[in-house]
Amino acid sequence: MAQAFRHYRFGRFMLNPQARQLFEDGHLVTLAPKVLDVLLWLFEHRERAVGRDELGAAIWGKADFTDGQLDQLIWGLRRALGDSERAVIRTVPRFGYHWVADVEPVKPPGDADTALAASEAADVDEESPAAPAAEAAKIPAAASATRRLPRFALGVLALLAVAAGAWALHSWHRATPLDAATAKPSAAPATAALVAVLPVAMDVESDSQWAWLRLGLMDLLAARLIEGGVHVVPAQNIVALMGGQGEALPSAEKIREVTGATIVIAPSIHRGSDGWLLRLELGGLEGAREIEVRQAEPTATARQAADRVLVMMNRAPVAGRLGDERAGEEEAALLIDAAVASERFDVAQRLLDEVPPALRGAPRVRFMGVHVLLAQGRTAEALAELEALTGPDSDTMEDVELRSSTLQALGAVLVRSGRPVEALKPLDGAVEAARNGHSAGNYGSALQNRAAMNVLLGRWPEADADFAQARITMEMIGDSLGLAELDANEAGALIKRQRYAEATTLQARAIERLERFPVGEALRVAYGNQIAMELDLLDTQSARATASKALKSMEEATDQRAMSWLAVQVSRADAAAGRLGEAERRLLAVRAALDPAAPADRYSNAQLVLGQLALGRGDAAEAARLAASAEELRPMPAPTAAHFAKVRSAAALLRVRALLALRKSAEAKAASRAFSQWADGSTQPDVITHLRLAEALVSAQEDAPEVAGRHFDAALDAAATAAPASLADVAVAYGTQLLDAHELGPATRVIGRVARWAEQDFDCALLQTRLYHALGQPEPWRRALAAAKRLAGERGIPPALAVAPAPIPARGIDTSISGRASPR
Repeated sequence: MAQAFRHYRFGRFMLNPQARQLFEDGHLVTLAPKVLDVLLWLFEHRERAVGRDELGAAIWGKADFTDGQLDQLIWGLRRALGDSERAVIRTVPRFGYHWVADVEPVKPPGDADTALAASEAADVDEESPAAPAAEAAKIPAAASATRRLPRFALGVLALLAVAAGAWALHSWHRATPLDAATAKPSAAPATAALVAVLPVAMDVESDSQWAWLRLGLMDLLAARLIEGGVHVVPAQNIVALMGGQGEALPSAEKIREVTGATIVIAPSIHRGSDGWLLRLELGGLEGAREIEVRQAEPTATARQAADRVLVMMNRAPVAGRLGDERAGEEEAALLIDAAVASERFDVAQRLLDEVPPALRGAPRVRFMGVHVLLAQGRTAEALAELEALTGPDSDTMEDVELRSSTLQALGAVLVRSGRPVEALKPLDGAVEAARNGHSAGNYGSALQNRAAMNVLLGRWPEADADFAQARITMEMIGDSLGLAELDANEAGALIKRQRYAEATTLQARAIERLERFPVGEALRVAYGNQIAMELDLLDTQSARATASKALKSMEEATDQRAMSWLAVQVSRADAAAGRLGEAERRLLAVRAALDPAAPADRYSNAQLVLGQLALGRGDAAEAARLAASAEELRPMPAPTAAHFAKVRSAAALLRVRALLALRKSAEAKAASRAFSQWADGSTQPDVITHLRLAEALVSAQEDAPEVAGRHFDAALDAAATAAPASLADVAVAYGTQLLDAHELGPATRVIGRVARWAEQDFDCALLQTRLYHALGQPEPWRRALAAAKRLAGERGIPPALAVAPAPIPARGIDTSISGRASPR
């Protein structure tokens, strides 16, 4: 008799065992095949309890399954049914499970109801017959979505500026799949419109335990749409527009302006006595529309609402990873990830603690735990966990998208741990995994991270190729934030190659785009890179203007660690402008907020600039100590990485100068020799310039003028291909040496090489003042002195230079800076 009824009702659900379909309030519920197998087996044997061994054998057809696998299926099924009270499936201790819900046989729904259900969702059974050709044509051939996973960014702007693999949370990429054969993005989704899903607006009365819904349901809605072939704005763009922990939701107009989306979905959710009501407001889809779904569980409302949107867009919902046997793992990771995205690491830790024991070892849950470990400063533990997750026997081998994300994270943390050379191998693996997994978003981020690493290692052709492919991929998936970061990354690479004209244009565009989003790490570092470039070009006024703009936009920031790279560059701009006290105060605040070992590079940057300030005020002992500290904190064994090498060589030069100022010639010579051994074989202009200048200064104090001259000339030759700031550093030292030796002819030729910057750089202006004073040229001296005073700030002018020189006739002068004759 039971066979006469193909449908059975329990609570709000209706089950059709023959068709393998479960409906909730008339709408098809998407379940993974194995989750559905569990449901049907327990339903069909509801007259008795079912043992775990029996259930596992029925699902997998074998006895060698794990308890964890079965627990995940049961957990996922209970969540789908909203069965937190065990009113449908009861656990029988030390045995198995028992279906206990009351079941009412009902007649099949009429044709109209069947047609409606079919239009709202597609059959999710893997083994069900293929959809009709007309419906199948609406689904892209490769419509798999890139899963929601936070990205660890190793952008050039971070690696070259911060050089620690600064990691950005919640940079999710998902959209156009890749063609595995060509390693290029495949055709764009059939639904051409770009859709943006906003964070979920919530009732203020909602319990704080549901705060994760704000971002969690946003991501779940986006994932379902992508699985249906819709082109969705990458979620990291939306999260970035929210600005950290800010509660204000971005407006639809702002989203359209920044991302180019044509359809904006604004969700809101209300919790009532009869469950959860999710409302979607759709703007841009043939005018504004609304969808309402009520369910016992919030995640069920998101799935069902997304399926309705797909139907409205003439798309057919398809089975995806959110409905497979790892549903429990997905749900657990979703909650934690939402807390991490909002930087609520205390909440994320609590959610981790509440994950069922059977799911704590799930790869996605463990990956989310890495973020919490890093937020707690437990870098070594995070590194060990990532190494385990990316090992050859890890479960991530079967999930190429998760594997790509974890490998990128491993590369970031290796750099952060002072092991940058080792980071290239996992980044190669991340690119390969994303390509094999047809994951365009992961592919783009992996390429950009590998490009950053290639820049760090001086592998320019490889970096250029990765940047180019990453740009194409990000443009295809509509990743506005990713493209802005890419502009900043490429600008950073151009700065390191001293291609300043190209870098200036690209950097300006990057900052303009990044300023559309709330202030984040990318913009902070881009500002810092801009200041560093302007200081390299001896453009103190522009550097100060950029610093003021950066500080004004970040005046509410309170985290000194997040501000450390920018703060160091602002301090350098202050020092260049003679604001010595302000520069030192800011640097001391940065240093106090940082652990010397994590990240060591930021700490050593602060130590280096503090040391330069100490030497400038005459405290050579403190300068030597700080320079030694900056050298020791840089772990690079050889000058292969441009940023590491430049700062380490600058620290080595500072140490030599400080020791010479202390009249410790033997120690200075030993330090110069150690510097030479470390820099042996380097082809980097800055490193060679610093080394030759250190050798020249040591030789000069040893009263070996001919040897010193050769080293000074070699330093000038190296500086010719380095930044203007390096050339000025050599010219000031060499020119001062020649003036002290009364060699005015050679001095004019050396000092003339930096005369063009005398109106904008204090050291160049003061050097020119010395020259004209020595040459006895009152009018040029007066102009140079005025420039030096204007640029001095808190720095003093030597009293002797403030006294007008006795005029010396210009006739007979060999070569002056201005081109006029000067005395021989």
